[in-house]
Amino acid sequence: WHATAHTKVAQQAAALASRLAQLGCTKRFVVSSISEGYSLPLVYLAAWRIDAAVAPIDCEDRDDELADVVKRLDAAVVVCEEKDAERFRRLATVPVLASLVVNEACAAPPVPFASDAYAHCFFTSGSTGRPKGCLVSRNALATYARARNRVDGVDATSVLLLASHHAFDPTVGDVAQCALSQASLCCAPRREVVFALAELLRSSRCTHITTTPPLFATCVGGAFPCLRVVALGGEALPPKLVEACGGAFSLVSVYGVTECCVYQAHRVVKAVGDCGLLGSALVGTISLEDCEVVLRGPLVDGASYLGGESGGHGSDGQGRYYRTGDGGAVEDGAIRLQGRLDDQIKRSGRRTELGALDAALEATALVAACRFVLVDDALVACCASPAARSANLDADPVLGPVL
Repeated sequence: WHATAHTKVAQQAAALASRLAQLGCTKRFVVSSISEGYSLPLVYLAAWRIDAAVAPIDCEDRDDELADVVKRLDAAVVVCEEKDAERFRRLATVPVLASLVVNEACAAPPVPFASDAYAHCFFTSGSTGRPKGCLVSRNALATYARARNRVDGVDATSVLLLASHHAFDPTVGDVAQCALSQASLCCAPRREVVFALAELLRSSRCTHITTTPPLFATCVGGAFPCLRVVALGGEALPPKLVEACGGAFSLVSVYGVTECCVYQAHRVVKAVGDCGLLGSALVGTISLEDCEVVLRGPLVDGASYLGGESGGHGSDGQGRYYRTGDGGAVEDGAIRLQGRLDDQIKRSGRRTELGALDAALEATALVAACRFVLVDDALVACCASPAARSANLDADPVLGPVL
């Protein structure tokens, strides 16, 4: 591991901020495909110094999808690794910054973290097949990070391992937590995070990690003497994983949506029965639709809503709520999640709308119509061939019921 002091990080962020300002990025969007390493948090810290927001993108996406993000945000620049520079110069009409080597002599005056300016814009699945951008302010991000630091005991002696995919918003949560607490942030190659997480936890002397249940499950059975808090979110926490952890560290279940800010609920898991129960709101509120009615009964279904200071654009400080799409019920004073109320699914913590899958197949010449449906635990595609394009698909015995 190569260590860099917070003072030097601040100098490098200030220098990169000056470079970004020269490219016209002040109070605009910086699109970044940096997926790992020290440069990943540096882009955020530099952008925030000039009230710019970062929009992470995934190089595994198609060219037209990447170009669409740059255009929709009216981005000022694309920041990428050298190996991807030519691709972005071809598909984007804005400057491409592939070298983050900057003049470290640049002054680094302190800047307030909290601000009304946007902190980031993460893109997630949309029911139309076109990803939707989720805007979050620096005020909301700062509120979230301070709350997480408080409940998880993160301070200047802590070591956080960056274990989330760069296009998954817990990444920016880790960056903000370290920026506000002066904790150490360990940035390893993504391949090592995925295939050698246990060794990284030991070698980094990690004290805190936020990741998904499937990824942390690869570490079960290992000994991690420095590890104090493991926060798991993005998908349901399996009871078997809770049993396997055995109380060697504090196991936390976190819950939230990209439309708000990283995670909004936090619960220390003490027993298998805690799986599926929402914890207390980190900030703001968590409620069920028609909450007054729900609380009068022992177990009444409802839709879960999020609101408060950590909300995304449109709910931040507006007294409004975001409807998550998850069903819930009151159980012994807590909310137990009961599955989705729509057609959204999750794979490795990443959301996908069935409508987006439909649109992707229908955009090809292979099918005339398609509908994905859930059958037990399987995802089944019901397709009509181009030969049926002129037929009455609604009358089809297979497609008709799902069209």
